[in-house]
Amino acid sequence: MHSYDSISIQAQKNAQAHAGLLQLPLAERVWRGAAGEFQGAGVGASMDFQDHRVYMPGDDPRHINWQAYARTGHYTMKLYREEVRAVVDIIFDISKSTTFDETKSLRAFELLHLVHHCATKAGASTVTHLINGDQHVQISSQALLANHWKVAENITSTASPQYNAIPQFQKLPLRGNALRVVISDCLYPGDPLPILRSLSQRKSGLIILSPFLESEANPNWQGNYFFIDSETDKSQSHRIEQKTLQRYITNYQNHFNTWREAATRVQALFTKVSANSPLLESLQHEAIKLGAFSLS
Repeated sequence: MHSYDSISIQAQKNAQAHAGLLQLPLAERVWRGAAGEFQGAGVGASMDFQDHRVYMPGDDPRHINWQAYARTGHYTMKLYREEVRAVVDIIFDISKSTTFDETKSLRAFELLHLVHHCATKAGASTVTHLINGDQHVQISSQALLANHWKVAENITSTASPQYNAIPQFQKLPLRGNALRVVISDCLYPGDPLPILRSLSQRKSGLIILSPFLESEANPNWQGNYFFIDSETDKSQSHRIEQKTLQRYITNYQNHFNTWREAATRVQALFTKVSANSPLLESLQHEAIKLGAFSLS
C-alpha cells in the first residue's frame, strides 16, 4: 500500500458523508460541449424553450411548430437551449507542504474526494491532475475511487529541487471552458496573480481551496526552535520572541490577503479551509458563503 492510500481511504469516507449535502457551482456557468445536464450557449433539444426561426433543409422535423404552421402555412422551428456536459479539472497539489502533516493532509484529501464526488455526481466530465513542483500526472477516476496512489510516486520522487516549492501550473494540459478547482495550501513565494491568470485562461472558472492548520496561522512559539523546511528538508535554528512571532503572523496574513486580492482580479474564488474543524463546519465558515460549494 502506498503511503497515501490509507489517508485517502479515511478522507474518502469523511467526504462521502457530506457529499450528498453539497454541490459545485456548475449550474451558474454557460457551458459548451458534449450532451449533458447543464445549459449551454448553443441550440439543442432540451425542455428550455427559447425562440422560433424559419425551417431550413436538414432541420429535424420533430422540432417543427405545427401549431404555427396551421395558423400561418409556414414551417417554423422551435428553438431550445442546448443541454451540455459540464467540464471540471481538479488540480491537487501533492507537495510536501500540503501533505507532510497528517491532519492537514487528511483535509486536503477530503477536499479532493469531495470535489471529485460532487463533479461526477453532477455528470461532469472530470479530470484530476496531481502536481508537485515541475512534475505532474493524471490520476484516473478509477484509481482515485479505489484509493490507489502508486501513480503519485512518479512525481513525489522526481520533482526538481529548483521548482520544489512552486507548482508549475502552466504545464498542465487543462481544458478550455472548464471549472478548475485547485486544492493547495498556497504556501509558496512570489506574486500569485500570474499563477491565477494562467489557471483562469480559456474562458474557465477557477476555485482555490486552501487547507491550513491553525498552528501555522496562529502559532504560540516562544523560545528556541529548530525549524525544518517541509519542501527542501533544510533546517534552521531560531529564537522566537514576541516581536518575531507577531511579524510572522502579519506576514502570513498578508500572504493570503495577496492571494485573495489576486483571485478577485481574475474573478476567481479563493477560500481557506481549516484542517482543525469537522469538514462541513470548516466549509461553512467561508467556502460555502463565498459560493465555492452550495448546500443541495
